[in-house]
Amino acid sequence: MVLCSLPQEILSTFTFCTMSYDVRKYGDSLFQYQIIPNAVRNIPTRNYSNIMVCEEFSSIEKYPYWIQCYMQALLQDTLQDLYCFIRQYGTEYMTFTCYNHFARLYFALIGEMEISLTEYIESISMLFKSSQPLSQKTMELLLDNTFFPEVFINQEYQLLEIIEMKHLWPQKDWIKKLKCKIIHNTPEKLYPYMQRYIVGSLPVQICELVEDIIHELSPNHLRVVSHMDSNICFVLIRKNYNMLLCPDIWKQPRDFQQEILCAIGRTLEPELIKKLLVLILQTDVENIAEDMYRVLGNPLLPLLYDAICFARLIGEDQLRNWTPILLKDPNLLLDRILSLPESNWRQELFLQIDMNGEGFAQCVKKERWISLYQEFFKKETSICRQVDIAIQFFPAVFCTTYHFDDDFVRDVVGTVYREAKNNTMNSGVWSRFQHILPQVEDYQAWDRCLRIRRALDEKGYIVALIESVT
Repeated sequence: MVLCSLPQEILSTFTFCTMSYDVRKYGDSLFQYQIIPNAVRNIPTRNYSNIMVCEEFSSIEKYPYWIQCYMQALLQDTLQDLYCFIRQYGTEYMTFTCYNHFARLYFALIGEMEISLTEYIESISMLFKSSQPLSQKTMELLLDNTFFPEVFINQEYQLLEIIEMKHLWPQKDWIKKLKCKIIHNTPEKLYPYMQRYIVGSLPVQICELVEDIIHELSPNHLRVVSHMDSNICFVLIRKNYNMLLCPDIWKQPRDFQQEILCAIGRTLEPELIKKLLVLILQTDVENIAEDMYRVLGNPLLPLLYDAICFARLIGEDQLRNWTPILLKDPNLLLDRILSLPESNWRQELFLQIDMNGEGFAQCVKKERWISLYQEFFKKETSICRQVDIAIQFFPAVFCTTYHFDDDFVRDVVGTVYREAKNNTMNSGVWSRFQHILPQVEDYQAWDRCLRIRRALDEKGYIVALIESVT
């Protein structure tokens, strides 16, 4: 019954003889099985050292577990599963020698006692002289999701351990599958490997695999992979700058964020900087603006405007954190200021711009000055604030070659002139712009209005324009 149930591959090579009185051969090959009368059984064992004699049936006290399982499968006609198990490793393993070994492995896998993948690989090493091809094939079957029976699920890290212990290394395409399984199934289990990686205790091959995995991690993986260990985060970001887009980083204390910014060792791609700025604008509460500028410098500025305009639901306090950064390039600020959100913040930015740099006002196009005038002066209803805004336009009127229309001059210069005439302008305000007005005789220096009129006259404007302002 056992013989008839064997796979065709084995039966086709099976040889045996009966009632032989000595070791029998077929050509140069020994018969695989020979039935010898009990009276002469010692003859072949005496003459041939490699002969294996079967145990007397009556001497077997207890069958091994795998024999019991085999008997049940034989009686239930389910041995086809065993054959499928063997064939997945290749038809070259369908031999008498391998058959018993694979039967032991198979019934251990499906038996009552659970066996781990590591134990399974160790069992292969004990049963087969040349175990490495079988161990490697097992790994590849698992990575391809074709291993039978389906007893090893989500065993990526056991595979890593086996690779490390057995010095195995599957082909490139299998390594790619292993990386995908690790990333999609259980990335949190990478943490112990990251701990070993940053101290240099991983074998070279495992180290290379970990680095490949890092390159393919998404920002959302950073927390589970690093446990927000700052050293691991630092290394992850140095290997994969996309990890900067993990929101958890920008919810950490300022010291942590500063340390992470130090990991930026080269110029980031503009699109990545823009995404990073949007994320920081929406999540950061530690005011990391100055640190960002220190690391990225002026290339940060145009991307910052894009990020501010793109981001949504940014509080005014958060926007104000970036005021010192935007003021670092006044020309760019004046060019982009009208695209910024929050009118109050825009006005505050405008009032903080130093307009008195040499040639600065001339660098701004006349049309731009007019747009700024319409936005900031014409829409303001507070007299005090109108004065502050008007002073910001004085360099445009008196330090450029532009000639503005009467309404512009009346509003801008006239508003300031009125304060000077009413003697309601303090020295601090006067000092902001008096240096751009013409000088007068010492005995006339007290007359602020005179200097404003002289400035208008020199620029070719009608002085009467401002006299009518009340």
